[in-house]
Amino acid sequence: MPISAKWPTIPRGEGPHLWLDQKDALLAGRRPKAVTADGLTVARLCNDFQNHKAALRDAGEIGGRIVAEYRACIERLAKAFGRDRPVDDLVADDFATLRQNIAKQWGPVRLGNEIQRVRSIFKFGYDAGLLDKPPRFGPDSRSPPQRSYGRTEPRGGCICSNGRSFWPCWTWPAPTARQ
Repeated sequence: MPISAKWPTIPRGEGPHLWLDQKDALLAGRRPKAVTADGLTVARLCNDFQNHKAALRDAGEIGGRIVAEYRACIERLAKAFGRDRPVDDLVADDFATLRQNIAKQWGPVRLGNEIQRVRSIFKFGYDAGLLDKPPRFGPDSRSPPQRSYGRTEPRGGCICSNGRSFWPCWTWPAPTARQ
């Protein structure tokens, strides 16, 4: 029985490999993009950035704590976007999802710092010539406004004479009579 002309013929060995390359995008509801052998992936961008920061640490220009924070940010990026995903394939919705995940874990100050770290990784890629154009982060990739930081008082704040709680307590002792 002959094969109908309406069914495409797939050369042997290409079908399963194509599925493995594109299944993450298809299952996430995105249109898959053709992956080229020389395309910049999230893993390569993050590795180059990490090597650059490690060289700065070894030269004494930055401290070990910021390198550790960049390392945690890189791991979060690789987990959220996928290590083998092309950087050209990232869109504003991906960065908005990443921001929402970060905002669930931390407050506004840490969220703003983390957003800045993510943006600096991609700026490094653009400045180093790894990216032709910087990605579009979208409107959600800004730091939270400063009014959302809010002042919180520590436990055991000072209760002043008028009954309101202030922190820090700037009440002065009552003057004493001279003897």
